[in-house]
Amino acid sequence: MTAMNPALVFGALDSLGGVANLQDIYKQFAVLYPDLLARYESQESFQGTIRQAIQSACPQATSYRPGNPVFFEQVEEGRYRAVYQDRRDEVIGRGRHL
Repeated sequence: MTAMNPALVFGALDSLGGVANLQDIYKQFAVLYPDLLARYESQESFQGTIRQAIQSACPQATSYRPGNPVFFEQVEEGRYRAVYQDRRDEVIGRGRHL
């Protein structure tokens, strides 16, 4: 699985209005970046890479590490909100608590 830039996933989420579930993020990403989708062996691999990008940039995820850029906030299971620069400190401060 190749690492994906969380900023690309952020772009897909932002184009969905800033809040969406994973299934909608996968679909929108494929629409915006079809050439990237074609690089994956399977749909599962593609979706796993997107999830990994979200979790690495989401303070509520167990795989998030302090110092990673923050692009996402989990609002409920499988649903995420885009975190704009002016809210990043607030979201980091909440940590893993919803």
